[in-house]
Amino acid sequence: MPGRAEGGASRRPSLGALFVALALLISLSAYANPLPAGFVRLAEIDPTIRQDIRYAGRENFLHRKVYGYDAPVCILTATAAKALSGVQKAITAKGLTLVVFDCYRPARRRRHG
Repeated sequence: MPGRAEGGASRRPSLGALFVALALLISLSAYANPLPAGFVRLAEIDPTIRQDIRYAGRENFLHRKVYGYDAPVCILTATAAKALSGVQKAITAKGLTLVVFDCYRPARRRRHG
């Protein structure tokens, strides 16, 4: 039968696998989208700083993802990210680390009406 591999297994990807691939592509787009001038992803400046971006998921006081948080990505001004990186380097020597919480706020569009 066409579309079947030896032993009867189908060679076509399952519908579930396609949904997983699509979800992955959508979430990765938040990491790849260009940022406004002067802004950076904290992980690109200092990947050792822990990020706890709860509004991008269900583990927050609302128990749901908040509109506008497409991925658990900390976006800051380049100046702020570099300053945090300097602090991180200083405290890492003492066995400590920074943790940032929900440091990214999505822009809200005004509704005209």
